[in-house]
Amino acid sequence: MGSKISIGLVYENKCREDISVYLEKVINEFLDKGYIKDFTVSLDNEGNEWIEKNIGEKEVTKTDYDLITTNYYGKINLISNIITSNPKKITVAIEKSDEYFGFLVDLNEEDLTKNFSLDELENRIVDFLLTKFRILNYDYAFCDNEAEIEYSPQEIKQEEELYSLLFIPNTKENKKEIEVKKSSWYIDGLTSR
Repeated sequence: MGSKISIGLVYENKCREDISVYLEKVINEFLDKGYIKDFTVSLDNEGNEWIEKNIGEKEVTKTDYDLITTNYYGKINLISNIITSNPKKITVAIEKSDEYFGFLVDLNEEDLTKNFSLDELENRIVDFLLTKFRILNYDYAFCDNEAEIEYSPQEIKQEEELYSLLFIPNTKENKKEIEVKKSSWYIDGLTSR
């Protein structure tokens, strides 16, 4: 199995009570051009008791979103062509900490780089995260190879070159703008800019 390109969407904990609403918004953006295959979630922190549900043609219900976000290690597998022109497998995992929560969207790197140069691929991801900001309303977002959510929204503003692509919303003149920071490496984690 190859490496993955990870897109992270991170939110402050003040939004924690609405985590299932945020997850549904994220999933719906991918469902615009795709469908959910299944989801898994652990009912305990140790990962001993799991629920797996195949979705098929059915829709994920509010009860399902609540189940996934209130328990542990929730993960949704879907097929979508939102980034590429051909449907590809995408995994969306829920990450929670005491200070923040987020969603880690993983795509197979080989599926993405097969048809696009790194510049084209990055442009597609940048366009997606910028145009979807008003819906997804993240406190910050990132993209990199095999990345994890490790920083709170407060910590991220003080660091440089943590991720290949970093998206930080700023309010200027009563309007939110997204600052896009590009590090010295591409999202494949190997190639220098």
